[in-house]
Amino acid sequence: MKNILNKTEIQILEVCVQTAIKETGGEFGYTEDVKLEGLTNNQIKGYLSQLVQKEMISINEWDQIKIKKQAAEFTNVITIQLV
Repeated sequence: MKNILNKTEIQILEVCVQTAIKETGGEFGYTEDVKLEGLTNNQIKGYLSQLVQKEMISINEWDQIKIKKQAAEFTNVITIQLV
């Protein structure tokens, strides 16, 4: 199935949501703010790319991350404005 997430993808998704809440009240976050201990920036970019392919997030030309509605079931953080 396309939307099955592994443990690290879920962790990255949760960081995306937490970052969006912290930085913009949940409207969007920035790729540069996504950090997860033990992962390099290139690894994080790879996971973000996987999340885009699985339609959990979208990233625009300004590197803004928007969380999509179908991502809500995979996160343990507060629900935010979802697209």
